[in-house]
Amino acid sequence: MNSVEVEILKIDKQWYGEVKSHPEAVLFICLGRKHELKMFDAYFKSRNADEVYAKDLFLAHYHPFVDMKSYGQSLIADMLSAYDLWRKNEPNNARFGEWTTEQYDGKSSTDAPAAARSLLNLYEAFPALSAHKLFILLAPQMIEKAEGFETWLHEWCENMPPHANIKIVIQERVDARLLRNLPPQSHPFELSGMDMGALMQNVAAQTRKDKNDAEDDYIQQMLTANACFEQRNLDGACVALNKAIEIARAQKHLEGECTARLLMAYVAHLDNKKDEAHAQFETLLSLSGEDSEFSAQMYMNYGAFLLSMTQKKEAVKAFEKTVEIGQKINNPFIGMEAHRILGQLTGGMFNDAETRHYEAAVSIGKSLPAEQARKSSLPYIASLLMDKYGASEQADTLQREMDLLLGECWKKKVKMPRMEELFFSEKH
Repeated sequence: MNSVEVEILKIDKQWYGEVKSHPEAVLFICLGRKHELKMFDAYFKSRNADEVYAKDLFLAHYHPFVDMKSYGQSLIADMLSAYDLWRKNEPNNARFGEWTTEQYDGKSSTDAPAAARSLLNLYEAFPALSAHKLFILLAPQMIEKAEGFETWLHEWCENMPPHANIKIVIQERVDARLLRNLPPQSHPFELSGMDMGALMQNVAAQTRKDKNDAEDDYIQQMLTANACFEQRNLDGACVALNKAIEIARAQKHLEGECTARLLMAYVAHLDNKKDEAHAQFETLLSLSGEDSEFSAQMYMNYGAFLLSMTQKKEAVKAFEKTVEIGQKINNPFIGMEAHRILGQLTGGMFNDAETRHYEAAVSIGKSLPAEQARKSSLPYIASLLMDKYGASEQADTLQREMDLLLGECWKKKVKMPRMEELFFSEKH
């Protein structure tokens, strides 16, 4: 049995313990760190849904939550596919009745009641299910509005009997909760007993192509460091990162060394070793060189670090350096995002620096092809600039320009850009 299987078994034991201890709960909230939640997701995937007679049923539903009046329909569509598969694989089809599903009738805010009743009908159509539970992991790839998802969950719980065999579970980052208004029929639990550091080491060791390959050694140390960092095992993270730095230096792998030093700086910062964190950044900035996309990324990270240290003036200098690099290497995405951050940093009632930076960012964005512009942070920055303009001719002009470039519904798709999206380019 490999290390992943061991962790899956631990999760299985804890999950059934939670269900047994809280039979009245309709909704379970699984809390954990990023790597732990990925393992919980893997646990659900690992349960073989067509072995319906041997154990309980597990279904993972990843459909985006966009419309609270149709989300339940997508869930039932997944279940219908599974039900049809069971019928085809079962020699004795007489065991299966016709499953009658219900449609949204408009009498509730969401279609959750119809979905809940449909699944209750499933147990009537297939009596063999009565000895089995149905566990459904709701893991939307995207939640358009958290409040809408909360309402959907409330109405589901109100329409599902507390001791029914149907249980839904959602996942939440323990350090970054999204949902606040959860129904009283829910039970939160935190994943425990998982040794992610050892798991990462074992997985990396098992998947290494060559036991003497330096690149594999580096990857193994970085995986271990990330797992330790997630668990706030800072000493363990430092040990792994120092090893990664040594390996990268020996191989003259400059970006690898800088990446390890970047994480080392954050570890030191978290451990209140501010001088050490500064020293790591100074080293990696000197190593990353000048006028490259990688050096721009390092200055962007340095600016964010300085902000966390409340060193605003120094942070502004770091982001201004990022703008310069973006111009020199002709990367509009870097320039746009750096101008956006500078706008938010330099804004105030008695200066127009914020507006100037937003205008500079929008000017860069307007030079992009429409498809790239839509994928960039331009929609978000344009919305910030329109707020600055207020009700004015400038705002109207900008609205028309963005409608032509991004499409008339561009405002509905505005979202805060994520760090991994900031350096989008054709080669990526």
